[in-house]
Amino acid sequence: MTSRTIITVLSITLPLIGAGIGYLIKSNIEKKKELTNEITKERREIYQ
Repeated sequence: MTSRTIITVLSITLPLIGAGIGYLIKSNIEKKKELTNEITKERREIYQ
């Protein structure tokens, strides 16, 4: 493989990998927020 081919392959795959990692991090943060909101609602119900 020539260096031009390697650069082309990397320029295609690296953004896709970065997007996948970013999506996983974002979904993980959203799950934590939903869980925190549910716990907060349960605490409010208990104290009232």
